[in-house]
Amino acid sequence: KVDLTIDRWEKEVRDIISSTCGNSLDPDLFKAAIPTDTRFPEWYGLPKDHKDNLPLRPVVSACDSPLTNISVIIERILNQALQFAPAHLENTVECLELLKTQ
Repeated sequence: KVDLTIDRWEKEVRDIISSTCGNSLDPDLFKAAIPTDTRFPEWYGLPKDHKDNLPLRPVVSACDSPLTNISVIIERILNQALQFAPAHLENTVECLELLKTQ
């Protein structure tokens, strides 16, 4: 029998974080990555009202899922690395200013 409970999901995520980067992460960051009080992601559909028969556009809401905390940490790490990417633009204003000067 496969255990598909939230507790099992949280345990799996904790084990993955521990085995991959537990020793190299700041202890506070490691603690923040561990999921607690999570729920299963929810699936729903938004109708494509511009098409015949109103087909649904699938959406998966991962708010409060077992991977929410780690995704926030990964996003912070990647945002810090973006400063070294030569082709990265912060926003539309920066893009327009760059186009004006060229």
